[in-house]
Amino acid sequence: MALYKYPQKQDEAVYNENQRKIQECADAYKDDVKLTVKSNKTIHSIKDFCKDFIRLAKIYRKDKEIIYVAFVPDGGLGDILRQKTVIAALVKMYPDIVVDIYHKSTYPFIKGIKNIRYFLNKHNLNLMKSQYDMTVEYLGPNCEISHISIINSSKPGIIKILENLEKYKKQYPYCFDGRKYFYLQQEAVKNQQCVINVMKITTGVSDIEDLSLSIDYEKKPLKKFAIFDNDKYITIQTGVANKGNTAHPKLWSVEKWESLLSAIKNEFGSKLKIVQVGVGVSGLKNAYVNVVDKTSIDELCSILKKSMLHIDTDCGCVHIAKALGVKSLVLFGQTNAEYIAYPENINIVSSVCSNCYVAKGFVNIKCLLGNDKPLCMESIAPEFVAQKAIEYLKDSKLI
Repeated sequence: MALYKYPQKQDEAVYNENQRKIQECADAYKDDVKLTVKSNKTIHSIKDFCKDFIRLAKIYRKDKEIIYVAFVPDGGLGDILRQKTVIAALVKMYPDIVVDIYHKSTYPFIKGIKNIRYFLNKHNLNLMKSQYDMTVEYLGPNCEISHISIINSSKPGIIKILENLEKYKKQYPYCFDGRKYFYLQQEAVKNQQCVINVMKITTGVSDIEDLSLSIDYEKKPLKKFAIFDNDKYITIQTGVANKGNTAHPKLWSVEKWESLLSAIKNEFGSKLKIVQVGVGVSGLKNAYVNVVDKTSIDELCSILKKSMLHIDTDCGCVHIAKALGVKSLVLFGQTNAEYIAYPENINIVSSVCSNCYVAKGFVNIKCLLGNDKPLCMESIAPEFVAQKAIEYLKDSKLI
């Protein structure tokens, strides 16, 4: 996969020294944190049970020929969209499968897949586990490794999944040996595997698709956001999950965002609008429309679907854009771009320092080298990002 490195003329000695420090930190935590899945110890809520009572009662009525699966997504928007590909693969493998999703808030993303029966509160799963043939749970900080519980191994479909898992364990032992996520990523990249491949391997499914699934959100009226049918626009997101206004090391500074948008506005003028979406520092002066924290998920998807280019750091909107067939320009610092990035995007990665995000075995929300501002993101210049964005918009003749 082609990654645009910045600075283009890097000081290799500086990069190697920074990577040595990160590796040292990871090694120091190597034996402290194992890649284990914690069981869901949430106390069952009577209120949640009452809300789902009728549907839960119906789960006891089963057709012996059908495979029944309880699926528990977890993580941020990007994690859930990737986990959706596993559900799609299960349905593709077994057209008669019935899947219950134990995570109600995932409905806007997963509603389009056939064979989904119910969306239920995850607190109710422990009560109902025995009624399924298999459960697939994504729990904890590493949302690419699934915890599979086989309850009925006699059904042909379940046997096939077990056979796949045995085969994959021999081919890709690093996905199953309990190593920390930092080392798993390194090994996966060496074996030319990406995050989607790892999800296929650890779930025992075959024929898994990429994120370009059929996500057909109904058209939402965008006029209330001052976005009209004939508008040509790009979208940007400046924040990270619900930490949009903090000093998260994935973030780019407001000053750099303003410089980038100023360069794009100077190039295209009124022919191109800039729409700020998702989370982050609200109301950049060079953004034409600001819908930060103002949209439903369906409205956000409708806005992204018409975008000519989405610009972001490694965050959830990038994965939504990918699922909607929209190209993104993505700035990578902490995260391992070779493992996470989509090859069809414009991926810009720091050549000063990178790949420290899970070096301690958990998500690291500070610069691992102790800097107030992370070297990785600080090293990426808005002029370079603007150049790549303008080149794409001109070469694709979108404006």
